[in-house]
Amino acid sequence: MNIENLYIEVTRNCTIECEHCLRGNKERKNIDYESLDRIFKDIKEIDTLLLSGGEPLINKKALEDIILLIKKYNVKINRIGIITNGTICSNIIIKLLNELKKETSKLEMVVTSDIFHREEIRKYNLENKVKRNYLLFNKLFGAKLDLTLDNTSYTLNKKGRAKYLNIDKINEMTKNRFTKFKFVPVPKDNRLEIINDNVEGHICVDVNGNIVDYGLSFIEEDLFSTYSYNDKDKSFSDSIKEYVTDYRERNSIVKNIYQK
Repeated sequence: MNIENLYIEVTRNCTIECEHCLRGNKERKNIDYESLDRIFKDIKEIDTLLLSGGEPLINKKALEDIILLIKKYNVKINRIGIITNGTICSNIIIKLLNELKKETSKLEMVVTSDIFHREEIRKYNLENKVKRNYLLFNKLFGAKLDLTLDNTSYTLNKKGRAKYLNIDKINEMTKNRFTKFKFVPVPKDNRLEIINDNVEGHICVDVNGNIVDYGLSFIEEDLFSTYSYNDKDKSFSDSIKEYVTDYRERNSIVKNIYQK
């Protein structure tokens, strides 16, 4: 099976606790080898593989496992993306990122640097450390800064920790940045289908190895797990086919409701 976009939540742990995080409070949970093996042994090619969290660089074991499994099953990956808060860097991390870079046509790193992340970084006195790490990531892997929330207009997803955000505090934080915020639901990519064993759209796998909808908080992911798309007795491709069928049926029901 070939997948256009595969997002793997390698951990729910993080080094900071940003107030706008739609994922919710951090948890000490990491994806295990068995879940990763079930994924990669059933895939021939991935256009974009995104490693997410939490803070993905916390879970060095998952990076090691993913590198091993890509080689073991000879999976072709055109692009690997990693979004990090920039608080973690070590010789081991650099070594793993270099090995990961060899397994893809393009490794893309983004260091988040919006107003909410910067507030957390300042709170823990990590400014100099993050700056050093970013400069190293930029030099070695062409990492870029994500300044999305500094744009003149931005939408926040009101879930996870973000649903408790104080609008007065947001206004205070942004009053000198000409930035306006509004709360909206997480946008969904309804383009999800399987054509000749090619998955077009996004497939998201949570830390428990379960296929989940895009943009859920950790709590929502656990509730979603009742659908159980991580049955160890089924292949990953069979679970994807089952998920896509259910996903399209759910979207069809919702669409019919709104059309009435």
